[in-house]
Amino acid sequence: MNILVTGGAGYLGSVLVPKLLVRGHCVRVLDVGYFGVGHLRSMRTAVELIREDIRLFCEDRRAINRLLDDLDCVIHLAAISNDPSAELDPALTHNVNFRATQAVADAAKARGIRFIFSSSCSVYGEALDEIDEEAQVHPCTTYAHSKVDSDRYLNAIATSDWRPVVLRNGTLFGYSPRMRFDLVVNIFAFMSTLYNEVKVFGDGEQWRPFLHVSDCARAFIHFAECR
Repeated sequence: MNILVTGGAGYLGSVLVPKLLVRGHCVRVLDVGYFGVGHLRSMRTAVELIREDIRLFCEDRRAINRLLDDLDCVIHLAAISNDPSAELDPALTHNVNFRATQAVADAAKARGIRFIFSSSCSVYGEALDEIDEEAQVHPCTTYAHSKVDSDRYLNAIATSDWRPVVLRNGTLFGYSPRMRFDLVVNIFAFMSTLYNEVKVFGDGEQWRPFLHVSDCARAFIHFAECR
């Protein structure tokens, strides 16, 4: 298949893209490249790389036509992807995380292209008990609100012929060519390696769902390939 991965040079995308290539898919990556794209350029199976800000495709019809040309599937990862960054400029977060999702999803729907969206378990906010995907959402941050808005929009435009897939991922951890050390398990590994200690804030009774980045990538591949 011909697959577009938005945000494909990021933490999850950098694990997902090689897995797609190994399975014989042709991969196009859209990424602004703030943290570099050299690891994608060096792959032996070539990746078509478009280094652009995704907001461009909210306004430019020719650009989005070029982006989606000859595609079978869009895996939409691109976002301002942590709470502190999202809170710095809520309007920017809304444009990148929600309005760009709208634009790419609308264009994919018009062309009958499968659309898989990377949402987040943060849409549920804080919960006293275990919850499942049917639980009431309760976003507490700008980032979480942007994901809820996107989830609801995708659900609203779904039809019997075009049904987007929304994956509300747990908090990721594990190695990636584009590492993040703002994620809980990765912070623990970092701190224990450098300082031989792990700091737990709060009373130690709190919990959250965790998901290995490689397992998350496998889930996206499953839904990209399933018919």
